[in-house]
Amino acid sequence: MARIPLSTLVADRDRPEIAPDASLRDAVRLLCADWTHGALGVVENGKLTGLVSKRDILCRGIDKGMDLDSATVRDVMTPNPEALTAEETLADAYRLMHAKGYRHVPVLDADRFAGIVAYREVPVSVRNLAERFDEFSHGKPGVLEH
Repeated sequence: MARIPLSTLVADRDRPEIAPDASLRDAVRLLCADWTHGALGVVENGKLTGLVSKRDILCRGIDKGMDLDSATVRDVMTPNPEALTAEETLADAYRLMHAKGYRHVPVLDADRFAGIVAYREVPVSVRNLAERFDEFSHGKPGVLEH
């Protein structure tokens, strides 16, 4: 499972994307219509320019008093998010999420937005393998003890 390329995970899905100038209400509608995505890729001219999550809309938008109809996705999105390529693996995605505290990681295929991998998609077995690999590769004491 850890060696599965991200392209395999996102290949059969609709790409959860929205334009940066779309209203927050439009983003909420998309997020509510498909509960499998907790975030949307913000795409302009085929390129990923940001990432917007339910949490972004709540904490950066609604909590700050923004109007859902006049505020735009650009107002609350995370611009230029760190992304992985379609050739990278689920274990790579987990390592990035774990290291940076991300819940969602965009996937690019030939520099085009291909989809999103969410933390909840990473099985516990992959998380454990990735953590053990990191411990081993950084020479932490006790890793090789019996």
